[in-house]
Amino acid sequence: GGAVWSARLLLLSKNHNFPDGIGNHANQLGKYFMEHPFRAYTADIPSMQPSIKWLLGRTYQYCQPLKERGLGGVLLGFYTSPHEPQSIKIALGIEMAPDSNNQINLSTKKADAFGNPGVNVHLDFSEQDQRLWHAGEEIVFDIFKRLQSDEVSKRESLHWSHHHMGGTRMSELAEDGVVDKNLRVFGTDNLYVLSSAGFVTAGVANPPLTITALAHRLSEHITAIP
Repeated sequence: GGAVWSARLLLLSKNHNFPDGIGNHANQLGKYFMEHPFRAYTADIPSMQPSIKWLLGRTYQYCQPLKERGLGGVLLGFYTSPHEPQSIKIALGIEMAPDSNNQINLSTKKADAFGNPGVNVHLDFSEQDQRLWHAGEEIVFDIFKRLQSDEVSKRESLHWSHHHMGGTRMSELAEDGVVDKNLRVFGTDNLYVLSSAGFVTAGVANPPLTITALAHRLSEHITAIP
């Protein structure tokens, strides 16, 4: 169901056995929602040679210069276009810190075609997130300066990657999350959530490979059950 819809389905499951919804025993359901936001910076590079590539390169958590500065949560993507051969765009992204204030809950105003409540998503940047944005922007401007470009255009609006993560947080203890290490919903015997909804942190890489790894692990766990 993805992070949003997995949380919504469980929130909609209120009954006499689960008055707050299945998995919401500790009031953690829907919390710690995360995304991968980006801002774009563009500048003309005088010495730039035409390239047929679109993506020139990007960093991840294992980028050593960033890790050494405590900035593993900063992502830099470098892009060009044959239509603008002397221009480079740097996409600055951050790993959002898991924050319980960022959450999915049921809407009191919107309903689906069946009359069930829709969802509201609250998402804001923590102080740690703001620190990463600031540090990342300094790096971007420093790169353009070294490329001898002083006129940098910053796109103020954010780009969202539609990488929905969190909402059914994995935890060791029932009071800290929604699913256990095997993705089983606490308080149930046979209900599992296979989704990026269980992610504890977001990282700066796309989530599908991690979801696939969780799928293999869960299949092995379920087939091993007597």
